[in-house]
Amino acid sequence: MSPPNEIEAAIAEVVDGAYVVAMFHSSIDARLWVQASRVEGEDLLLCEAVSDEFVGRHDQLAPGTLERLSALGWGESPADYTRWEAAATPEDRAALADILWRTLVEAFGHEPERGPDVDLLDEG
Repeated sequence: MSPPNEIEAAIAEVVDGAYVVAMFHSSIDARLWVQASRVEGEDLLLCEAVSDEFVGRHDQLAPGTLERLSALGWGESPADYTRWEAAATPEDRAALADILWRTLVEAFGHEPERGPDVDLLDEG
């Protein structure tokens, strides 16, 4: 299950400085997302995955999601799930695209036949 090309391309835009954040929403539920952000003074990208706090006031992530996020290497922070990832080389960006894509599909239940909705933001 290879990630769609638009994920790696969006990560490259963040690394190159054109944007600050690349956010990928599940096209089946826009409340489910992962993102990679440039942080001033850091060589790594800050990656985040949605948590119950951001899904909605009366909603929660599906049962088992937290366990799947943990199994994929996401660490819990007070507001969401985070990890720091290298993205300096094409190989780094491909590996990061794979992590983000697998998170959407394996943790959040995104249908792999459908690409994600991509938002490129010039401020965090």
